[in-house]
Amino acid sequence: MKVLVDTNVVLDVLINNLAFFANSKKIFDFAEQKQITGFISASAITDIFYIANRKLGSKITKEALKKTLSVFKPATVTDGHIYQALDMEWDDGG
Repeated sequence: MKVLVDTNVVLDVLINNLAFFANSKKIFDFAEQKQITGFISASAITDIFYIANRKLGSKITKEALKKTLSVFKPATVTDGHIYQALDMEWDDGG
């Protein structure tokens, strides 16, 4: 199963957010055990760096992101993907 992982899931683990750490860590574990194929968006990577860097410092954040990228693949998006998504007929519930 392919899963797009939210920025906050990664941050919960990296900065040890106790309120959500256990559940977010399960997602990491599933990906490490190859039970899922996890992806994160390129924009999430920069957001994660910005937020984690403020709490952990640059060196630790860079190492944490390298480990994260060994677990989750960066999701690539092309213009074709964007047009395909725009042509889909679905309701976001809003």
